[in-house]
Formats: sequence, C-alpha cells, structure tokens
Amino acid sequence: MKKLLLPLIALALIFSACEKKEPVDTLTVKSSAHACTLYPLEIGNQWIYRNSIDGNSIDTAQIISTATVGGNEYYALINTSDEPDEAGLFRCDSAFVYQLVFPADSSLGFPKDIVNRVVKGQTFTGDSWQDVFDFGDGERTIVTSTLNKIHQNLQVSGFNFKAVLEIQVETKTIIGSTTSPSTIVTRWIAADVGLVKSRSQDDDSLNFDIIDFSLN
Repeated sequence: MKKLLLPLIALALIFSACEKKEPVDTLTVKSSAHACTLYPLEIGNQWIYRNSIDGNSIDTAQIISTATVGGNEYYALINTSDEPDEAGLFRCDSAFVYQLVFPADSSLGFPKDIVNRVVKGQTFTGDSWQDVFDFGDGERTIVTSTLNKIHQNLQVSGFNFKAVLEIQVETKTIIGSTTSPSTIVTRWIAADVGLVKSRSQDDDSLNFDIIDFSLN
C-alpha cells in the first residue's frame, strides 16, 4: 500500500465571498487548529489498515525515525511492504502537514525541496489548495485537494472518530500537450489520529479502513 503514503493535495483557494467559513477548531481539533494535531508525527506511532475490497490484506504504517533535509526535520513513515529506503518523509507546522517529494538537487533541476501539502490546519468546508510539481522536459503533475466535509463523528471499524476531515485529492499529469486522465482519491483524516479511511475508483489498493492504531 505504498500509495497510502502519497495523499497529494492542492489548488488555490476557491470559495464564494458570501460563504460561511467554519474553522476546524469549532469541531474540537484543538483551539489552535494546528496542522500537527491532525496527523500526529512521533517515532513509534503506528496505524494498521485492512483493504476494504478483499477484506484480507493488512498493512501497517509506522514512524521509525527522523531525518533532517534542507534544514527541516522530517519523520520517516514506512509501510510493512516497503524497503527501508522507501520511507515517506513528513513534517508539520501550524499551517500544513508536508511530505517531501524530492530533496533539492541542482544537478537534477530541483534548486529547492519539492514538497506536497498533505493536510491543512485551520480550514473550512470547500477550502482547496494546489501543488504543482515541475519535473522538466514538459512534464508536470498537478495535485488538487478539496475539503469536502468535516464530520463531527465518523464510525470506522468500530471506532468513533471526532472531527474528521473528508478530503478529495485529484491528481493529473501533463506531458507536453497531453494531459492524463485525472485520478481521484478521497481520504478521511481524524484529528489527533491521522488517516482512518481511503477510497478510490481507480486503484483497489487505495481502498482501506483503519483497524487499529497506537500513538505515543
């Protein structure tokens, strides 16, 4: 379930001037609505998922270490099916949880770290953000994430999670003048827990529910 680590997100803010904006902190995501409260990053934290299609496949995601890249400290999150060097690197601040996509490497045309904004902190229904990854030679990947809904309660595998963000992530790749069909993944992220559910019509491996977790 490698792609579980890649909840790419995106798009410039889209909202009506008359739309009521309800911050997440009205739904008990801490009074500060700090992004780090949405996806706890600490060595030893562990999440166990079951594929919702076959009902049998189990995968475990665990934070195993930290690494400093570009002056920022990241937490290395790895799945049981991954090799040690395939760990996803994540960090957070008050605004977002970030995933490192590529570290800066001028020889490859990346003068600065390329990061994906995975989860936004204080936010409201309809809020949207976009990341564009330019890989050179006319190839770009555009990831657009939109907060569809904030669930005050969500039942998953017998757990009753509070203040759950339902985020739709649309990813498309452009090579030259050709745009690939968009892929859409919907993810549910619970405050103080992290990713608890994922659904995709394009990839069965991205259909899973949390069945257990352990947080420090």
